[in-house]
Amino acid sequence: MKYWLSSVYFFLSLVSFAGLPHKGTSVLASGTWYKVAVQETGIYRITYEDFKAMGFDPTQFNDSVIRIVGNGGGMLPEANSGPRTDDLREISIMVVDGNDGRLDPGDYILFYGEGPDKWTYDYTTHLYSHSKNLYSDYSYYFIGTGLEKGKRISE
Repeated sequence: MKYWLSSVYFFLSLVSFAGLPHKGTSVLASGTWYKVAVQETGIYRITYEDFKAMGFDPTQFNDSVIRIVGNGGGMLPEANSGPRTDDLREISIMVVDGNDGRLDPGDYILFYGEGPDKWTYDYTTHLYSHSKNLYSDYSYYFIGTGLEKGKRISE
């Protein structure tokens, strides 16, 4: 029993010092966030009116702090040794606001969202393969505001 416990301790110490970076807190830990479901891959538009319907008051923040985070579509790897992300990644967005720094009626943001299914191109055969997500019909993104400036699509 003592040998088994020391083996587990040794393994855990190797895992914890393997150089794998882990964040202390999630990106969702601060700020205000709203969850959005995406069923297909494409460009999505979120209007001033959508922000109001989500419960945001666009008059209370500068649009530079609008952020969208998510990990896109596809299934997680089934193998435990497969690559994993530690937190949600930020998606670059385009803000169309009349260059006044705030969302007004008629203003909107655009972002590229990936649906739950994946298409993969094989460079050897020059063919695409389709992978249906067996566990969900949606991918999820989180739209939020906070203190940090959000990523933008460069022109």
